[in-house]
Parts: sequence; structure tokens; C-alpha cells
Amino acid sequence: MNRIKNIRLREVGLMLLALLLFYPLSTLIEVLFTGSSSDVWEHLKEVLLVEYTINSVILIVYVSILCILLGFMPAFYLSKYQFKGANFLSWALILPLTIPSYIMAFAYAGCFDLTGLISKVCLLMGFEGFHMDVLNRSVLGLVLAFSLFPYLFIISKVYLEGASRRYIEAAETLGLSRFSIFRRVVLPLSRPAIIAGLSLVIMELLNDYGAVKYFGVPTFTTGIFKVWFAFGDHESALKLASILMLIALLVLLMERWSRKKMKFISSKIQNVHFDKRALEGNAKYYVPILCWLPFTLCFLIPLSQLIYWASQSFDYVNDDFFGLFLQSVGMALLSSLIILIIAVWVSFVVRVTKLAWIKKWTHILTLGYAIPGAIIAVCVLIPFTSWSIHINEWFNLRWGLFLNQLFITLIFAYLLRFFAVGYNGIDSSYEKISTSIDESAEILGLSKLKILFRVHLANLKPALLASFLMLFIDILKELPLTLILRPFNFDTLATKTYELAGDEMLEESAWPALIIVLVGASISYLLKRVIK
Repeated sequence: MNRIKNIRLREVGLMLLALLLFYPLSTLIEVLFTGSSSDVWEHLKEVLLVEYTINSVILIVYVSILCILLGFMPAFYLSKYQFKGANFLSWALILPLTIPSYIMAFAYAGCFDLTGLISKVCLLMGFEGFHMDVLNRSVLGLVLAFSLFPYLFIISKVYLEGASRRYIEAAETLGLSRFSIFRRVVLPLSRPAIIAGLSLVIMELLNDYGAVKYFGVPTFTTGIFKVWFAFGDHESALKLASILMLIALLVLLMERWSRKKMKFISSKIQNVHFDKRALEGNAKYYVPILCWLPFTLCFLIPLSQLIYWASQSFDYVNDDFFGLFLQSVGMALLSSLIILIIAVWVSFVVRVTKLAWIKKWTHILTLGYAIPGAIIAVCVLIPFTSWSIHINEWFNLRWGLFLNQLFITLIFAYLLRFFAVGYNGIDSSYEKISTSIDESAEILGLSKLKILFRVHLANLKPALLASFLMLFIDILKELPLTLILRPFNFDTLATKTYELAGDEMLEESAWPALIIVLVGASISYLLKRVIK
């Protein structure tokens, strides 16, 4: 009873927001436990469901191993050792994250084509033109790893920089080789970071649509699109989406469980700061190669292919292209600002409320980031389509789907998908602001809202900028969600890149793809400066 009495309007608003965001996802839970007599669903169960599962599992295992090789090993050497180019690589190895997987797929498929960059280089060197068919599952796994390994690299590097080198030095005094130290000391100590990084990699892999569709590898995401748009069977598409959501949640639960099972003992003596050491012996030669190789394979080569294609298609840069650019940037800016404002408000409510249990409601708000974009799009489309039809009937409108035409459906889906990106950074920064500041401001007669605008926001500026930049680039390159929910005749850089490449207009697709990569690289540099 006391809990109910202490609830104010702001707490009620937070709970209503959580319920509103959870409502579309509740459709999946309902569909999961209902039977279906659809012929499409029977065909999916008997023929395609096993294929989707096998392909997804193989890609998860294959990509995870490649990400450990590409991401964790450079993270270890860059966090513990100093060598020429190390400071640049600490930032540069994040850049492949700015190349969405579908753009990476188009670029590498083009590189090995008869008219691709590698073939051209071979001809210039006097060799016969080289090309090979790369549209298979093995190369797809490689391309996905090239695009996703920075997730593991970032988390591992941050973790390893905070870990003590005393364990490594103790192993060295016992006479262990570098390989033995890496296998028996570094890897076990880094298991929390590796598992956390791989969980993000797997979530993004399950969300991928553009790359797997282009390579012709059937997965759950391609199945959802096919059943929804080709067969028009919404119920079967929802059932596929519910299975994919269960897999995503299982990955998330396994990551949480693994962290709970791990216990580490540390002390002030063990966590003494150590300066980075210089490389010795053969490590001076192979470690720089090991760190420069991912940057070359995962960023320089695809970027070079995009620049080469763009140089062959200057005619594409016209008024229509600039309009496309403004549409994409405008949508990303508007959506990022809306999500950021809501994230600040939720963080503020959690801080000032006297109800400890209210923070648990924020778990519902951040649930969307653990669910692939295609699932969110399918879940959001059904209720918003129904609401749009009712609004048209009530007001006698002839606007088609009212909420879709005003971009409300798309922005709501972005909010559900990316709210955690904005909220987590702001909430963690809020925790660093002492509550004594609030108490002092209240003594001076400031209301809670004035404290928010005059005290909190001033202290949250770096976190706000960092969260905004991350939201902007995530929304700019989002593909499956935007493909399903965009209004009629509305394109973004991401959807246009996918459509042009799908029509084999690779040279024309290079311009929107290149803009996404360059904007992402610029934002990554700004983030580096903000964090520094």
C-alpha cells in the first residue's frame, strides 16, 4: 500500500513507457504458444527450419572463432605492449565496425570478381586476371567476422588494460613460453570479456539480413522476410521471429550465467598500474603484423574497393543522391534526439525516485537491444498497422497507413531497438554525480526539474554527446528494420545501398555505402576524442 501511495506521475509515466515498448513483443509470446495449420508453416517445419538452424549454428561457431583470432589477440598485445603504430591501431581496429556487414559482403564479392580490384591489380602487375566465386557459406562467415570482430576487440582491450600484469610476470618467472602464458594465463583470465564480446557478435549475426541474403545462405532472418513478403503469411513469419527471439534470449542468459559463475580475487597490490613494455625478440616482427592484418583485411581492402567503384560512377552523384543523403541524416538525427531525450528523462526518474523497485522497469525498456531488428520490425508493424487503419476510419483520412507515413512507426521501432544504447551510457554517468550535489541544490531552493537542467545536464555533456554519436551511426546503418518499416518511396543510405547491390549495380551502390563508412569513421574519431 505504501508503494502505491509514493508513486508519482513520473513513475507512472516510466511504467507506461515500459508497457508500451513491451506490447509489440508480447505478440511473439502469444504466437509461440499457439498452434498453426498454415501450409507454409508445415513446409517450414518439415523442410526449412532445420536448414535455418544448421546454417545459424555453423555461422555462430565459425564467426566466433574468427572473431577471437581477429579481435582478442590484437587487443592483448595493444593493451600490454608498446610498438610503432600501436596508438593508431588502438583506434583503427574499431573502424571495421563502421562498415555494415552487407557493405562488407558487397565489397569483398566485388574484390574477387572478374572486374574487381584484385583482378585489376593482377593485370597491372602482368599476371592473368584473377577471380573466384565467393558466394558461399564459408566466405560469408569470414565477411561477417571482418565486420563484427571490433565488438570483441573493444571489450577485451578495455578489460585487459584494467587487468594486472603481475600474473603474466609470475608465469614468466616460472619459465613458461609466450604461447603457454597466453593459453594458460591470459585466456582464462579474459573469459568474462571474451564471452561478453562474443554475445554481442552473436546478437548482431542473428540480426544480419543483407549479407546472408546476398550470399544466398538461408537463415532465420531471410526466412522471416521471405515468409512475410513473398508468401504473405504473417503468422508463420511471427513464429519464425519468436524462435529467433528465444535463441537471442538464450545467448543473453548464457552470457549472464557465465559471468555469475566466475569469481576473481584481487587486491590493491595486484592491481598496481604497469606501463606498457617494449616488444622483444621475434615478437618485434610478428606482433605488428598480427595487429595490422585485421585493419588491412577488414577496413583498407573493402574501403579501397568502394573508392574504386565510386571513381567509376561519378554520374550517380546528383540532386537525387544529395536528397537521399539529407533524408538519411535527417531521420538519424531526429530519431537519435528523441531516443536521447527519453533516455535522459528515464535516467532522471530513476535517480530522483524514492522507490527502489522502479529501476527494475528499465530492464523492459532495454530489452529491445537483445532482439534482432527484423523481429522488432515485424512485431511493431502489426499493431501500428491496425492503429493506422482505425485512425483513418475515425478521421476519414486517405493517407494510407497514417502512422507509417508520419514515420512514427519507424521512430518507435528505433526507440525499441536502440534505447539501451542511449540509456546505458547516460545512466552510468549519472552514477558518478554525487547525490550530495542534488541535496545542496534543493537547499538553495531549486526544484528537481531545475536541478536536471542546471546541474545534471551540465555534468552529463560528454555522456550525452557520446550516446548521441553512437545512436546516430547505429540508426544510419540499420538495414532490416528500416527495410520493413520505411514509408512508401522513402529510402535511406542503407536501403539504397542494399537495393542497388542486389540489382548488381555495384558501382552505383558504392556512393551511399562510402558515405555510411566515412560518416561512421568520422563519428568514431569524435567518440575517441570525447572519451579521451
